[in-house]
Amino acid sequence: MKIEGTEGVDRALARLATLERRQQRVKDFEGGLIDKVRARVAKVVRPIKAEFKRLKGQLERWTFGHRDELDQKTLRGTHGAVRLYKTPDAIISDLSDDEIVALLKKHGHKDCVRTKEEPDRVAMKELTDEQLKRVGCTRDSEDRFQWQLAGETEWR
Repeated sequence: MKIEGTEGVDRALARLATLERRQQRVKDFEGGLIDKVRARVAKVVRPIKAEFKRLKGQLERWTFGHRDELDQKTLRGTHGAVRLYKTPDAIISDLSDDEIVALLKKHGHKDCVRTKEEPDRVAMKELTDEQLKRVGCTRDSEDRFQWQLAGETEWR
């Protein structure tokens, strides 16, 4: 379709609206099919997941129940293995990060406090072009095409 003049723009928008409606009808039809397939799959998978969860729980309880025998070793069988392992230490607290930082500084552990410096690009919008140039930056903006179908409020 060749667009000539404002009438051509209006015809192109009408065609866009038609194409969009067609796409939505196909998606809705596809969605219905997918929903039916998902329902069937869920019905088949539900008992499999339940048995998997139950069996995994039994293995975990058995392994914890025999932790003294395992002693950080792996019990290997023909079809797999079970073991207990120590996770890396995690530092936990009921205090907020700000409270922890204050206490770390108070007790001389500044090496445990991070300091992240980064440019505040929102604040930098207030600088003049000359000021931006002095810090190795420039202002950038561009015209972008948008379109809107009749009866809609959203621009695309």
